[in-house]
Amino acid sequence: MKPITTSLFCHLLLVQLSLSILSTYASQTCIWSGLGDGVSWHDAANWSPAPPATGDSVTIDAGTLLLSASTPQLNAFTMSGGTLTFTNWTTTLQASIITLSGNALFTLPAPFSDTDMSNRVSIVCDSLHIDSTSKIDVSGQGFLALSGPAITA
Repeated sequence: MKPITTSLFCHLLLVQLSLSILSTYASQTCIWSGLGDGVSWHDAANWSPAPPATGDSVTIDAGTLLLSASTPQLNAFTMSGGTLTFTNWTTTLQASIITLSGNALFTLPAPFSDTDMSNRVSIVCDSLHIDSTSKIDVSGQGFLALSGPAITA
């Protein structure tokens, strides 16, 4: 009975190790090409070789991108130029490591005049690196002058 139990344990361990190795190699680096609509993160044609999936790494060298829904949980996000505009309150960029360099910018759309907040820059990561040329800038991107919840007629 003991050899069967040991053999079964070894086989299960081998299967688990194989699955672990395969999941590591299944992730890829997705590069922004902008060859689709040239703007939307969620347009698959804007990515090479494919749109980002859970565990992938993302590289953006330039361009103006619109993130209107949350990303999958990425391994890494690297932006070395360009602008990423976050829209919608629930939109979140999720990555273990986020790096901004080369004048990369995270921002929001133009100001709005209704009374409810509808956009924010939301980032979930373990490590955030922003070089001296890059920034997260939402200056003037909230409510238009003389509008918003504090203004009464």
